[in-house]
Amino acid sequence: HGELVELYLRLDQKEAAIEHMVALVLLEPSVVTHRDKLEGLAAAASRWDRFADVLVTAADDVDDDELKVVLWS
Repeated sequence: HGELVELYLRLDQKEAAIEHMVALVLLEPSVVTHRDKLEGLAAAASRWDRFADVLVTAADDVDDDELKVVLWS
């Protein structure tokens, strides 16, 4: 997914890049760099709604209470 994000960015397809980054965040919600990259993409595309939805979904799916707090905040 990470390589596809970069490819879609080069093709100026921000929405597709965001969705591949979403997949990475949902697969590995504990990886801070994934969340940071998604936040940057969301900011560039003014898609804060999508960013927030993903973090809430990721928080709902994890068992680690500390990670839940990080994702919710």
